[in-house]
Formats: sequence, C-alpha cells, structure tokens
Amino acid sequence: MKRKPRSETKRTVERKQARAAQRLTADRERLFELEAGGAPRVALQVPTPSVIDAHVARVRCPRCDGKLELQEQAAVPIDGARLREARLKCRACGAPRSLWFRILSDASN
Repeated sequence: MKRKPRSETKRTVERKQARAAQRLTADRERLFELEAGGAPRVALQVPTPSVIDAHVARVRCPRCDGKLELQEQAAVPIDGARLREARLKCRACGAPRSLWFRILSDASN
C-alpha cells in the first residue's frame, strides 16, 4: 500500500523559499563577478579616473538592488597592469564589493 504524501507545513514552505532566495543571491553574486568590472580579469576600460565616480553611481547591489556607495579608490598592480579598484559598500544591506577599472590614458594616476 502506497503512502499518502504529507502536506507541506507553513514552516516547510518558508524554508524552501529561504533556500531558493539564498541560491538566487549566490547566482546574482557570481553573475556580478563575471560582468565587466566585477573582477580584475574583466576590468572596465575607462579613459580617465574621473569617470569612475559616474560609473559607480549607476551600478546597483546584486544582492539587494540597493545603491552602492564609493568608500575609496586604490591603484592596484595586478600581473604587470595597474588597475584601479573602487571599493564600494551597499547602503541597504552593507555588503562590501569592488569594481575594477583599467585606465587607458598614458599619464600615471
């Protein structure tokens, strides 16, 4: 005789939804790192450092879609190339993240 499947309780449904939300967040984080500027290997190319602030203002947090706030910029040498790292923090969830830029001008920054 076959058993009748148990009905899902409210708590079971909430746990399933929470796990699905965690998987979605992890997927969005991975996608952010694959997009241009998400990692040093896919740094955004910009003509001058002055355009970094404008670009950062348009980027949203992949975790909560909140507004990102520029904390600082740093020149970081990686594999012989000098990249600019914009260190950011989400105003809504507080998650730290970085955007990477490659400056195309010949002048040192």
